[in-house]
Amino acid sequence: MQTDHYSGKPRWWPFIIEGETWAVSVADISDIVAQAKVKLAPKGRHGKIFKVTIVSSQIVQVHYGADVVISGEYLQFERKRGKWEIPSR
Repeated sequence: MQTDHYSGKPRWWPFIIEGETWAVSVADISDIVAQAKVKLAPKGRHGKIFKVTIVSSQIVQVHYGADVVISGEYLQFERKRGKWEIPSR
């Protein structure tokens, strides 16, 4: 559960959210998760999101995989000019 710091309304997510939860809004998480689902769709069950780690107001990691215990894969999103994107490296 995350409380949106703009509206004050609670939001339930079907995955764990940890880290600096106050640093991003519910709208930010919704945008990031929508982008991650598009990116992960070709992976099928192995692209299931199980945790979102908010590192800072500028960096969010979306952890995914078929097995929560052994998976170490994640997508990192960074806020650039007000939009969330996966940086090209």
